[in-house]
Amino acid sequence: MSKILFLTTVSSFLFSGNLGNEAIVVTKSDEVFAIGSNAAGCLGLGDLQSTLIPKKVEALCSKGVKGMIRNIGFMLVYVVGFIIVPKNEYSEM
Repeated sequence: MSKILFLTTVSSFLFSGNLGNEAIVVTKSDEVFAIGSNAAGCLGLGDLQSTLIPKKVEALCSKGVKGMIRNIGFMLVYVVGFIIVPKNEYSEM
């Protein structure tokens, strides 16, 4: 998918990290992607690899994302019937 086409499918996004260097993106078709430095695995991708290309967060896709919250050191995505909490920057939670 091209960058422009991907951007037209975005329904919401959340930036996090000390410098805004991590993001969660939700598409209109209920797919969830993560991008950024992935410090301590905070993007929920199952690894510690940084990514400059959006990677699909399979655990959140097609789950009916209702919203996203961020605070210092963590991001939280809540879906219909569940709360899924990625680790914060200190590998806690």
